[in-house]
Amino acid sequence: MKLLGLLTILMVSLLPMASASEPPLPTECLQIDGHKFTVEIAKTPEQQQRGLQHRKHLKADKGMIFLFSPPSQQAFWMKDCDIPLDLLYFSNNQLVHYVDSAPPCYMQAKDCPVYASEEPIDSVVELKAGTRQKLGFKTGSELKLCP
Repeated sequence: MKLLGLLTILMVSLLPMASASEPPLPTECLQIDGHKFTVEIAKTPEQQQRGLQHRKHLKADKGMIFLFSPPSQQAFWMKDCDIPLDLLYFSNNQLVHYVDSAPPCYMQAKDCPVYASEEPIDSVVELKAGTRQKLGFKTGSELKLCP
């Protein structure tokens, strides 16, 4: 893994936890192979590093999208995430890689598994664990905005 990616991952543990007074993230309706999801949009590095940490549940039609410009290799982890998640890595609106049911990690940051993209990507969608298999998403599945 590239050093910069590893440093980004390790910096997560230094960020303060989100306070209850923080405004909610903007949302967007997305479709993956025609299945609709309302996702929170994590644009800033702080929002991306916090991700879905400390969430106790996630509805089947909800999730979060992480946007990267320019496309680059990215690594995710489940530090302080309380629920397992599917991680869907996209490039040019096509699913290129995925991780099914990544489990929460309550260990020290240095001991948490890292889930890296296999190639440069421009977005990652996190959904409730099991969603990818249940809905049959596979390499090549299409991501687009809802009409």
